[in-house]
Formats: sequence, C-alpha cells, structure tokens
Amino acid sequence: MMRRFLLLFLLSLCCPVWGQQRNIYVERNMKELTVKPKRERYRRKGNPAVELMRRVIAAKGDHSLEKNDYAQYHKYQRLTFALNGITQSMVDSLRILRSPLARRQIEYCPQTDDFILPFHYAETASHHLYRRSPERRRDYILGTNS
Repeated sequence: MMRRFLLLFLLSLCCPVWGQQRNIYVERNMKELTVKPKRERYRRKGNPAVELMRRVIAAKGDHSLEKNDYAQYHKYQRLTFALNGITQSMVDSLRILRSPLARRQIEYCPQTDDFILPFHYAETASHHLYRRSPERRRDYILGTNS
C-alpha cells in the first residue's frame, strides 16, 4: 500500500496535469525508482537566430521615428475585400455570378491556388508628417480610388 502511494506521489510530481497518461512498468523487487521526462527543455544558448533577434529588439529604439525632430514619409494603402474559394458550382448557383461582367472579375490567386471574387477595392495615397516639439502628426491624403 505504501509502495503504491509513493508511486502515485512521484507520478503527480512528474505529470502536473492529471489528464496525461503514462505507462509505467514496475518490477516486484524494486529498490529505487527514477522518473524522467521524455524530452529535455529547449535551451536557447548558442542559437544565432535568438541572438540576432535580441540585438534587433535592443536596437528598436534607435530607429524610431519619434527619436527625430522631424520625420515624413509617403504611405500607400491598398484594401481589397473578396470572396475566396470560388468554384464552378458557386458560379452556376449564385444568380449574381451569372452575368458576364461578374465572371470577368474572378481572379486566380497563385499563392493560395484558388479563385477569388473581389467585391470592394480601395486605394489611398497619403503623406505623413511628424514633429516632436510641440508634438504634431498630420496625414495629407494625396489621392483615393475605390
């Protein structure tokens, strides 16, 4: 009885989540029990990618726009709302897709290997200005298209 209690206690230390199941084979003349996890914990020491990301995060403040007295940039934004996964059965069943105008709008997307039907498209070009003291931000819309 004491041996069984000791075994359950050691298992509870090894498996903090009770939903996990472990198969353990116990010999009758057991003097010592050692419980080890299957995988060791991942150590990031010696990984060049981790060191690179630490250096990038440390230098993040050096390249901020707010560090400069004045900053400006041009911004182009393209926004598309579309219906993904257009199939031939959808084209035949949906009444709106029966028109030749709507059928010409269906595009092929090579990244997803799928057909899409865009139903809203908007573009915006703007000029962004920033001043640190006194702090001021301005966005001048140069043009829109939808």
